[in-house]
Amino acid sequence: MAHLLFNNTQTFQSEIKKVAQEMIPVAYNLVAPENLTSQSVRLEFIKGKAVALLQGS
Repeated sequence: MAHLLFNNTQTFQSEIKKVAQEMIPVAYNLVAPENLTSQSVRLEFIKGKAVALLQGS
C-alpha cells in the first residue's frame, strides 16, 4: 500500500512539474520571438529577459 501511494505521489509531482515548465515561460514572457531563427540567438534573448526580470525584483 505504501509503495502504491509513493508511486502515485511521484507521478502527481511529475505532472505538476511538466505543467509548471510549460506555464512559467509564458507567465513571465520568457518566450523568444519566432523570427529569431538561431537557437543561440533565441537563448541569448531569453537570458537577457531573465536577467532584466531578476534585476527588477
